[in-house]
Amino acid sequence: MLLGKHVLGVEIRRRHLLAALLAAVGLGLGLAWALLPGAGLRWGLVKALRDLGMAEVTMSDADLSLFQGRATIRRMEARPPLGAALGIRDFALLFRWRPLLDRKVMVDRIALRGVEVDVRRDPRTGGFVINGLPLPAAAAGSATDAAWGLSVTALELADSRLILADGGTVLDIQVANLVIENLNSQDSVTPASFRLEGRLNGAPLRLAGSLLPFAATPSFNLSVALTGLDLAQGGIAARTPLDGLAGRADLTLSAGGALRPDGLTVRVSGKAALTKPALTAPLALTAGRIALDVGHADWDGRRLDLAAAVEAETLSARTGDMAVSARSLRAVAAGLTWDGRLAWRGSLDAAGTSVAIAGIKAIPDRIAWNGVLDLDPAADPSGRAEGRLDLGGLRLTMPGLSYAHRHALAEGWLAFGPGTMLPVTAKVALSAEGLALGDPARRLEWLALERLDAAGAEVDAAGAVSADRLDIAGLAALRRQGRGGHFWRVEARAARLDHPRRGDAGDMAAAALHLDGLTLRVTRTRDGLTGLSSAGGEREDAAAPAIRLSRLNVAGASRILFEDRTLAEPVRLEARDVSLAASDIDSGHPERDSRFALKAGIGAASVALSGTVRPFAAPLSARLDGRIQALELPPLSPYLAEALGIHLQTGQFDGTFTGGADQGALDGRLDIALHHLFIAPPDPAAPVARKLDMPVETVLDLLRDGEDRIRLSLPVRGDLDNPDLDVSDAVAQAVAGALKSTVLTTLKIAFPVATLISMVVDADEKARLALAPLTFAAGSDALSDGSRETLDGVAGLMKDRPGLKLTLCGKADPGDWPVLAESRRFRARTAEVDRDALVRLAESRAAAAKAYLVERTGVEAGRLFTCRPEVEAGSPAAKGARVDLLL
Repeated sequence: MLLGKHVLGVEIRRRHLLAALLAAVGLGLGLAWALLPGAGLRWGLVKALRDLGMAEVTMSDADLSLFQGRATIRRMEARPPLGAALGIRDFALLFRWRPLLDRKVMVDRIALRGVEVDVRRDPRTGGFVINGLPLPAAAAGSATDAAWGLSVTALELADSRLILADGGTVLDIQVANLVIENLNSQDSVTPASFRLEGRLNGAPLRLAGSLLPFAATPSFNLSVALTGLDLAQGGIAARTPLDGLAGRADLTLSAGGALRPDGLTVRVSGKAALTKPALTAPLALTAGRIALDVGHADWDGRRLDLAAAVEAETLSARTGDMAVSARSLRAVAAGLTWDGRLAWRGSLDAAGTSVAIAGIKAIPDRIAWNGVLDLDPAADPSGRAEGRLDLGGLRLTMPGLSYAHRHALAEGWLAFGPGTMLPVTAKVALSAEGLALGDPARRLEWLALERLDAAGAEVDAAGAVSADRLDIAGLAALRRQGRGGHFWRVEARAARLDHPRRGDAGDMAAAALHLDGLTLRVTRTRDGLTGLSSAGGEREDAAAPAIRLSRLNVAGASRILFEDRTLAEPVRLEARDVSLAASDIDSGHPERDSRFALKAGIGAASVALSGTVRPFAAPLSARLDGRIQALELPPLSPYLAEALGIHLQTGQFDGTFTGGADQGALDGRLDIALHHLFIAPPDPAAPVARKLDMPVETVLDLLRDGEDRIRLSLPVRGDLDNPDLDVSDAVAQAVAGALKSTVLTTLKIAFPVATLISMVVDADEKARLALAPLTFAAGSDALSDGSRETLDGVAGLMKDRPGLKLTLCGKADPGDWPVLAESRRFRARTAEVDRDALVRLAESRAAAAKAYLVERTGVEAGRLFTCRPEVEAGSPAAKGARVDLLL
């Protein structure tokens, strides 16, 4: 024993041994306090990780200070048999001992650095795999009866990486710095805060906010800033219907919400921008940029309340046979709600747009809408839109049709839904400028309007379309371009329709139609009326729509341009200052009379026509009173040239007509007066010459009075079987018939002295119209009293008709010779007849008649002509001694 022994000169006593023992125990305890916690921490971590399935665990350093409440781990790496390694470069923990006695874990600070975690969803089990190891499911009933409390004053994570993978979606989160503060499970009032700076798939990410995870109603607030996220990387849209997602995203977002017993409530505001976004499915989409600005978006579990705006540049989308593009687009929802039914108050503005659907293409320069939309997307959708639509220049094309306008504006409402025959019902005020409708393939322009204003335009549920009033400025219709084309067939400076309506059965009605400055071009060719004939292929048996028009007015320097190209020489007429007033036009009541009054001018002529007509009755019925004054006839000469072979040089027409048609039967009277009517010398083979068997000039000279007028009164009879009368044929028949059937009667009534008018044949064997001849006593050239009376009447006839000329033809025959021989004392010295003496006798008879007309009645000698004297052979046909008076 050491007790009592001397060591280094000192006696070993009991107190020395006790002190040495206490020192050895102290040293052992010091070494254990310093070394065992760190070794135990290292051994415990390694064992725990290996128990989790890690095949290899390495740790550079592990330090646990029980006295200071601190644990430190450096450069730990755990690698599973398969998968990424779990690594922690630095781990620091500050904790308190005393709260453990109250089942509370209070951590002042946890600091981790260089943590690498790979979390993936197993597609077979649906569970998560962390760094290659499946995360075990929580055992049922594992919750302890008395929950531990957790309080973390600060949690810091730096220079770490978290990979979250789910199918093709991979989110690579690089954490530069993450701080979570004031996380306390037993304090439901103080919010925990968090801050994150790092990168998401390489894009800078900042996130900050607070949350109350342990409150009775958990809530959160956060703000997010994300810059330049590449949407094509990481398969962000892999678990969505979006294929081929590309582009870059920028996001600045503020959000807050709470988990209430009845559901999650969220409020969001912020901005998002997509640069050069693209999709390949479910639709092909590209854009230069898409920006979303959310003023607020509130969701209370049942209802969404949103105020936002979205803008897009160079947008293009295509799906199936539909394609849409826009140079720029902006949609604003000043107020949008959704609770199973959509209500939107806002605006839409698009420029440089194009829409193509199944062969239909629309290219509006600009679309601007401002209003409200209410939509119920049920199984049978319905909705209503109300507001103002502003359309810039628009071009719309489809097979066989093109439409365009320069500008259009509509304001009103439109509704759709169950119970409507048409897709929509609507009531709007509409105005448009520069409208055009046509068929480009046929180079046909159907309609052009400089301006259209529709007040109170309405479409009802049955499909009827109506308006309070339609005002049109600059109307033009029916023009064809290119070879064989023609100018506008119809033009009007202005048009107005009062209360127009198109019924659901296609019937048309209006209270009034006013046309101002109308120009109607009617061109007749051998193929029909240019631009007005039925287009090929149209059904001729299609039922015409019912028409009802209370009043029709045409005024304002209107005109009708008529051209007939069916003749060798075209006929052109212009009716100017046309005015027309008509009323009670109703195809539904063909038995009703429609009153009308028409006035027009043709050159210096005036035309007036009034009466009643039943335009839809079959056969037609009408009562007319008409007057034409001072109508120049030479423009109508081609009709006479075509039918009769004569050309008019001068002439005017005055006429009145009274009468009409009763169920197709004509009954009327036409009184005409022709002024200064003269014709060019006709061809002897002309049709009229063959029909009349007399010189046309002579007929006209006889019909003229002293003022160069020809007056005729003709009855109008017959049936109106075919309303498509040939104008040229009607003129030809009227002229030829009047000349041939009435000239002799007219002459005999007008000139009683000419009671013996007859046809004679002159020396050239031409048929001539002649008055009663002057008879002479045999062998004499003295005028009898009867002859002088006849010549007085002829003189009166010629004075009244300055255009008449008279030819006197003296005649002698063998019966004159005995008297002549006796008077000259040629007593039958010879039996031969002196023919020369008879010729001189015939000549003297004509001279005596001419001398009487010149000297006694005052007829100009220049209007009197004598023909070659003639001695007729003795025959039963000889008419005796006379002078023929030929006109």
